[in-house]
Amino acid sequence: MATQTYQNMCATDDIYASLMIDGRTVASFSRRNFNNLGEVIKLMYHIAGQFAGMARMLVRNQSKGWSTILPLTSNASGAGVRRTPVAKNGQYLIPW
Repeated sequence: MATQTYQNMCATDDIYASLMIDGRTVASFSRRNFNNLGEVIKLMYHIAGQFAGMARMLVRNQSKGWSTILPLTSNASGAGVRRTPVAKNGQYLIPW
């Protein structure tokens, strides 16, 4: 399989992206106005919300005819949630 460079994305290209976790699609969009792959990834994190672990993101440039699958990770599910250890019988239990 040939290595593809994805810098050839421009604002007029039709981009489709979907995020899959454990084999099911949790977020997807089809839009224009992306100048690079980083902008697509940033929007996907925004749309997908908080998830923890590994995911796969399919990105397809329908105008130029290429696609790729990228691994994404996130630990956002615990972000902003502060859990207090609980004392039981002299030991602390840390809720996850």
